[in-house]
Amino acid sequence: MLRLERDALRNLGAYLEYASLPDRRAALATVKRLRETRPQWQQLDKLIREAMLLESDPGLKQELSALAASALPRGEHVAQPAVSK
Repeated sequence: MLRLERDALRNLGAYLEYASLPDRRAALATVKRLRETRPQWQQLDKLIREAMLLESDPGLKQELSALAASALPRGEHVAQPAVSK
């Protein structure tokens, strides 16, 4: 499962970083949905920061910057509910 997640994130990252502007916007919408469901996914946070550095569109760069700033501090994780332990 980890390999599948890594590969999917790599493909999403290619769109977020190198595709045309409309495709980058669509990829950002997907990233935002993923962030809502997996706020502790550190590889997603890394992808967001990398995309923010490469982004040339000011509006998209601002959205990526805000998303990167909303990440959990490095090393912190969302507590698991007792039911899932």
